[in-house]
Amino acid sequence: METKNIYQKLSEFQSIVGKLRKDQTNPFFHSKYADINTVLEAIREPLRKTGLVARQSPSINGEGKPYLYTVIISNEGDNDFIDSKTPLILAKEDMQGLGSAITYARRYALVSMLGLEQEDDDGNRSVPSKDLKDFDPATEKVTFGKHKGKLWIDLPQFYLDWLLENGQAEAKSKAKKVMDIKPKEDNTELNDFIGIDTETGQTIIGKGKK
Repeated sequence: METKNIYQKLSEFQSIVGKLRKDQTNPFFHSKYADINTVLEAIREPLRKTGLVARQSPSINGEGKPYLYTVIISNEGDNDFIDSKTPLILAKEDMQGLGSAITYARRYALVSMLGLEQEDDDGNRSVPSKDLKDFDPATEKVTFGKHKGKLWIDLPQFYLDWLLENGQAEAKSKAKKVMDIKPKEDNTELNDFIGIDTETGQTIIGKGKK
């Protein structure tokens, strides 16, 4: 019987694993994502069928900083594996912050190492939104996310850019209308903005004022 190496098994795994369902909603950015339970459910049987085992555990490096260790092992030999170390970036220095960081890191490590795909939600985003002819950015307030309660016209440029790229259909349409009537901010007065969506762990890149 032919012995397959880790990469051959990963190739076989990727040919049978399904796309991840985006079954959780991020309240901050009005978008959907697949949580850790969805990831584990999707990979459990394909891993078993292809003779692969995934193990994850938190640890501390030599500088005292926490990280998540992930290893994908072939069941035909402990010396045939791939592994990674993902830094744990804590939003809060307590057990809740650590637990959240571990959960996010587990999901993203498995998704990247196993080459998992998420369901394309472009179909949902392309569904025509409700008629926006009565939408007035100067009087209507945002009803979701960290800018909830703020007037649409007052949203910062980087957030409008993010909504236009990642928001659901109605949010994208409203963001586009705001951008059509709102003067572009002068980039000479802006700094690069890099943030982390604390619900999904996504990195957000845009522009923000000093």
